[in-house]
Amino acid sequence: MTETIIIIACITLVGAFVQGLTGFGFSIIAISIMPLILPVTHCIIILLSCSTLITGFLALRNIRYVNVRLLIVPLIFSLIGSYIGLTLLFQAENGLMTKLLGAVLVLLAAYFFFFANRIKIPNNQYSAFAAGLVSGVLGGLFNVPGPPMVLYYSVALEDKRTYYATLQTLFFFTAIFKLGYYILRQGIPQTIVTVIPYAAASSVAGMLLGFMLFKKLCPETIKKLVYIMVACFGLVYLIR
Repeated sequence: MTETIIIIACITLVGAFVQGLTGFGFSIIAISIMPLILPVTHCIIILLSCSTLITGFLALRNIRYVNVRLLIVPLIFSLIGSYIGLTLLFQAENGLMTKLLGAVLVLLAAYFFFFANRIKIPNNQYSAFAAGLVSGVLGGLFNVPGPPMVLYYSVALEDKRTYYATLQTLFFFTAIFKLGYYILRQGIPQTIVTVIPYAAASSVAGMLLGFMLFKKLCPETIKKLVYIMVACFGLVYLIR
């Protein structure tokens, strides 16, 4: 168990460091590696615990910039999608979820590498519905809700601070919902009860370290390395 705690703490430290440095990456990095050690369902509860802390801190730090009007509709549909995603997660076998995770990681890496700056979606209510729902499903299944909401808010919110604050606030509320639903539905497995505090502490430390080194490292280079790593782990899960 001590070895597992150390490995998980290192994973969350690295993921949170990239999150603090680049503004994204915690969940994608962590869910890319953790299933090599623990079942997907156990990984999700650890990541939800850490995500609640991280997004809560980021949301509170930027609360004055939140666009409440553009938060409400995507949030409602994200909560609905989260419920659907978690329900599917509880019903699926770990082997199937691992294969599906591999496919999602490969697709995410391809999206970030080739299409992130090219794809634009209309700024309307239908986009808000769809982005929120898909984000919620991906967040419920794998705790990677980012890409759909990034697509929508990058068009709907032009001011960078408003975009960042609204995005993190949405993730915070959905993280609370998913964490509460998970605990009520499944409880916290005894095998990871002792892991969560260390993972949470290391995620906070990693995020603060990322903030400190923000001006000294190149975020774009870090992002590209993350995309490559995500694609590699995705392929590993697909061929296992």
